[in-house]
Amino acid sequence: MVLGWDVSTLALQIPVGTALALAIGLISLKARFLTVSGVIALGFIGFATFGLGGIAWALPIFAFFLPSSLITRIGKGCKQTVSQIHQKGGRRDMGQVIANGGVAGALALLYFLWQQPVFYFAYVASLGAAAADTWSAELGVLSPEHPHLITTWRRVEPGISGGVTAVGTLGGLVGASVVYVAALPFAGILAGWQVYGSVLLCALGGNIVDSLLGATLQEKRQCKVCGGVTERVEHCGCVTEAVGGISGFDNDLVNLVCTSVGAGLGITVYGLLI
Repeated sequence: MVLGWDVSTLALQIPVGTALALAIGLISLKARFLTVSGVIALGFIGFATFGLGGIAWALPIFAFFLPSSLITRIGKGCKQTVSQIHQKGGRRDMGQVIANGGVAGALALLYFLWQQPVFYFAYVASLGAAAADTWSAELGVLSPEHPHLITTWRRVEPGISGGVTAVGTLGGLVGASVVYVAALPFAGILAGWQVYGSVLLCALGGNIVDSLLGATLQEKRQCKVCGGVTERVEHCGCVTEAVGGISGFDNDLVNLVCTSVGAGLGITVYGLLI
């Protein structure tokens, strides 16, 4: 695997890699992909992945971040109603960046300390789960079919947490595949259809857990004015009422569990493959 740390290059790689991550963050801020807090969070994750890891670790997270940010712009007009459900908009803040990339950053640090290839496999699986979740959510709301709640299979409105569609599921698999392809040139252990399928299963597993938590434990609120279900604390100018889930268990925490499950499945699968 082409992953080992070359100590002689770290003195240059760390400042250059971290600066590159921050540059991408500032460009994303201008493009309204990130908030200021999101740029700060990306800087720390960039230090671990771009700075310590170099291109082998930078490309997979870049392959997650850039396409995932771009697809939030697809069908923007159609997503206006959905945006009234979600607590946050299309711009990623610190919580969202950490929820999607924090586990990946931690895995890069673990590899730096212990030099075990399993951490790279888990890294790709975690980012694959993050991509699967983002792509399925962003494309699923554009599906011509109504989503079904993953726990009861009853029809729900687009954008409701826990709702799934065929379009969203397929889109999630494409997103995970983009991350896998970005990692493929750097690690021989990731080559082959068997391993590709394993990475997709890890990503799909994280995405399914995300949907299950969204349908059950994620906090749900209801607007007292329009009666709509939302994640927002305020809606129609009034404070919303908690009607389900666990208080404070928001979408960021759900996404963090999703990426953690992807990483955990990656570690398990790696042990079965080698």
